Formats: sequence, structure tokens, C-alpha cells
Amino acid sequence: MMSDRSPRLIIGGIVAPFVGSLESLTQDYEPLGGEALFRAADGGAIMQRTWERTRIITRGQGLIPSALADLNYNQSVSLYCVQPRSSRAAILPPHRTDAATWRVSIMPDGRVFEGVRPDAAETLTMYFPVFEVFLLRPTETFDRNNASWSWQLIAEEI
Repeated sequence: MMSDRSPRLIIGGIVAPFVGSLESLTQDYEPLGGEALFRAADGGAIMQRTWERTRIITRGQGLIPSALADLNYNQSVSLYCVQPRSSRAAILPPHRTDAATWRVSIMPDGRVFEGVRPDAAETLTMYFPVFEVFLLRPTETFDRNNASWSWQLIAEEI
């Protein structure tokens, strides 16, 4: 059984919820990259990649509006994510500046346990990423019928 490791969303030093309560918070990771698939004369595929980064899309919904206007959109900021990632590596590469890692074991029957177990089918290193990003100005929506606000913030890794 895994313990609760719920992190706090921190954007540019501001901790969410920015004001009031968040009823819902979701986060997506999308790959960004300079890549192209070329075809040779014989039809064979050749993949060319020149760079890779991550786009992070964070969405929230709550009873009062966010204070997203308080964020700095003119310079890069640190984004402490709430969606965990995993790696098969026992130790993350030194360039990762993420919050503390922990290990989980996946048993042959599909159960998941925190820590390393010798009888595990697989062991993963879990972490909450911290990205240095530029923020795109957010979209914000008000639903008068439900008296709720929602927002979406897109960040792109530098």
C-alpha cells in the first residue's frame, strides 16, 4: 500500500490554491520536440530528432477565481508539478532537480507497494518533476449556473 504523497502545486513561488479552494486540479505532460520522419527512396523510415522538452498543462476549478494574474509571464519560473512520473532507474540522472524520490514495487499480481520488495515483478523510482518554464497567459472561465471558476495554464520547459 502506498502512502499519500500529495504535493503542492507551486508556480513561480506561489502555492496553489492561489486564493480560496480548488475543487479540481489536473495536470498533463505533452512532449515537445524538433522531430521529423523522413522517407528514403526505398520507403524506409528515418526519424530525426534535434531537441526534446515538455509542455505542462495545468487545469483547476474552484469556488472563487484564481490569482493567476499575480504570476510573472515575462520571465522563466520554477513549476513544481503535482503529477508524479516514474523511471526504471534506481537513481535519477544528476540534471533532475526534482523533489525527493521514492521507490515502489509492482507485484506479479498487480498490487503496488511502497519500497523495494525482492519478490516484485518491477521496481520504479517515483518523483514529482520540477521544471524551469515559461508560462503562457492562462484562460479563465466562469460558470454562472454553478457559481464556479475554471482555468488552464500552459507552461513550456526551457
